[in-house]
Amino acid sequence: MVTLDLDHLAPPSRMEEGATTYVVWFNRQGQAPSRVGQLAYDMGKRTGTMRATTTDRQFGVLVTAERSGAVQAPSTVVIFEKQVEAP
Repeated sequence: MVTLDLDHLAPPSRMEEGATTYVVWFNRQGQAPSRVGQLAYDMGKRTGTMRATTTDRQFGVLVTAERSGAVQAPSTVVIFEKQVEAP
């Protein structure tokens, strides 16, 4: 289980003109990033949350500002990046 709880997030449109959402990606070594879904963004609280599952024990997590939640590849507007290594 992967849990993302991000605070102090500006609206996506302030990160990139035309952006409407934040998209979460898992990046496995040697593979292109795969779209996990959209971050649930609360504009009033300026927070974003998402829960996802993976069987991978080592992977990267990216959150990008996007014009649509249906994009097939991450934009260059990365607002969060973290390498995960489960015990």
